[in-house]
Amino acid sequence: MLGIPAMTADAGFYPALFVTILVWLFMLVTGMLLLEVTFRMPSGANVISLAKRFLGVHGQWCAGLLFFFLYGCLLVAYFSGGAPLIEQGLSFLGIQLSAWAYKVLFALLFGSVLYLGAHWISWVNLILSLGMFISYGCLLYEGSSLVQMKYLAFSQGTLAVGAIPVLFSAFGFHNVIPSLAHHLKQDKRVLRWSLVLGTFFACLFYGIWQWLILGSVSVEALRSVRELGLPVTYALQQGNVYVLGQLFAFLALTTSFLGVGFSFIDFLRDGFYVASKKNSYGTRSYGICALCTVLLPLFFVLWIPTLFEQALGIAGGFGESLLNGILPVLLFLQMRALCYKNKPLHVIQKSGLAFLVFLSLFVVLLECKALFTVP
Repeated sequence: MLGIPAMTADAGFYPALFVTILVWLFMLVTGMLLLEVTFRMPSGANVISLAKRFLGVHGQWCAGLLFFFLYGCLLVAYFSGGAPLIEQGLSFLGIQLSAWAYKVLFALLFGSVLYLGAHWISWVNLILSLGMFISYGCLLYEGSSLVQMKYLAFSQGTLAVGAIPVLFSAFGFHNVIPSLAHHLKQDKRVLRWSLVLGTFFACLFYGIWQWLILGSVSVEALRSVRELGLPVTYALQQGNVYVLGQLFAFLALTTSFLGVGFSFIDFLRDGFYVASKKNSYGTRSYGICALCTVLLPLFFVLWIPTLFEQALGIAGGFGESLLNGILPVLLFLQMRALCYKNKPLHVIQKSGLAFLVFLSLFVVLLECKALFTVP
């Protein structure tokens, strides 16, 4: 949410809304495919185990590297965006620290929650999410009066495709599917409805959010924020709207960080064969995985501080497209071949899967163009 309006600003609200809905439907379908594959695995299996069974050793390595790359980029983006927000909050209280100290403080605060395990992550995330929804509602109430039709009427539809990589990141929930399937005891009905309703409300909130930001902030201001690599709430006006925007930004970012961090730890445990029945949350093996989950992004943001938008774009353009676009299709096809040998896919189903692969490759090309285009 903190990166989308800055990337869709060049296109305008209505084209942005169209591509947002398109990406939502795409990611929902690939998420459902991955969920069906997960149901065919023992509880606790994660991406590496799924890939090993259905795609072999080479598929296992490819999936593992893609997962590590994608969610490593997202963790870097969260650190890069979260540290400045902590800096602002402490500055408001009259506390000044070195630039690197805010990043370390972010790591200590939320890395500790990750270390405490699923129970604590769930409760802390619930509290932060409630705060996020409250601040979101207050922000809409305060900011709706600032929306201007002249901003909403702006449209450069062809530029909307440039925002698809970040939108892929925004709808990238696939990483938590194996973890949720394990902790919800593979309840198919609950999990399927969770994916449908969860992503629908995310799409709705993204649409309203873009209406607010694109309708109240000039394109030039949003471009400036994008070039500085900051969350889009920095472009809001001073006063209550700005304060609420920064509070919302912090809560949105930290809840996302906890979700991705939680799945990343499970991924590492699965990959290094430490997710056995003898290992529980808080043990040495879990602690090592939690430490790795925090130290990786901390290193990169200390090295290159302004990575927020770039990390989101790279994550969506490459990681999400390949890992959450193409991989679920390949896993589903192999699962069908092994488990439903007498039930071939209908031509419409085959065409739909081919379209998913085509769109994924198109987004990869978009991100390649963005990376290698000289400003």
